[in-house]
Amino acid sequence: MAVFGAKQVTKKVGEDYSRPCVDPINNDQLARRVNRAREATRPEESTDLNFELNSDAIPEDFMKRDLVVDDRRHIVFAKETQLKLLAESKTWYMDGTFKYMSETGTYAFIRQMLCLPLLPAEHIRPTFDMMSGLNTAPHITRLLEYMSNTWINSTVWPVKSWSLYGQTVRTNNEVEGWHRRLNRRTGCAPPLYTLIRTIHKEVMEVENMIAFVNEQQLQRIQRKASQSIQAKLFAAWEEYRAGTLSTSDLLKRCSTFYRPVLPKRPEEVEMNEL
Repeated sequence: MAVFGAKQVTKKVGEDYSRPCVDPINNDQLARRVNRAREATRPEESTDLNFELNSDAIPEDFMKRDLVVDDRRHIVFAKETQLKLLAESKTWYMDGTFKYMSETGTYAFIRQMLCLPLLPAEHIRPTFDMMSGLNTAPHITRLLEYMSNTWINSTVWPVKSWSLYGQTVRTNNEVEGWHRRLNRRTGCAPPLYTLIRTIHKEVMEVENMIAFVNEQQLQRIQRKASQSIQAKLFAAWEEYRAGTLSTSDLLKRCSTFYRPVLPKRPEEVEMNEL
């Protein structure tokens, strides 16, 4: 069953309503009324994280886990089709937002750290250890601890599993695009059960997308800017293999390819392409 947003409903009704009207239709007011009417059909929203999920409001076999890790609650949703695809996939892509400080030295250091996946797997750990020894600033310590525990010394994600050295496809633009589309569809701070229903609808479209990909009806378009970065990166890798570029110089050069604009004040910026 298709689920439409309140503004979509009011816009469609307004377009179909051809009778003369004394007052113009205020779509925003109508949308608010539609949302209030829908609230009565949804489970009551909780004001904290210690709530019990209403299983009747969740699509069947969609919630896989409801667990607490380090005092933080995680609710995992997935369909068996998704899990099967993940298990069979050689590469997983993820989207993240990283906070930078406007201090130039910190900015450059973090930028190089985020480019570690572009090094050969066998050189990532030594380079990380070397860089960790060079920077002992207190505000960097937590980042180094996170990278060490989660990536460098992880038993779940060994270094060779996330090294992108020599790979053609590295960008996570599709993931970012999906997040942006989902944000547009749900709006700001959507009710929990509305969000769950929207995510479930996205999941149900996966099988159609797979069919299009298998039939080669979907193609990946690479922008000129990405093509330029790709060429620069492969040129740097070639110099590295030829021995004319050291590991540290390769890391520094890669960090100039993939970087957001340095903000004038601390704010969230996205590190694209990795």
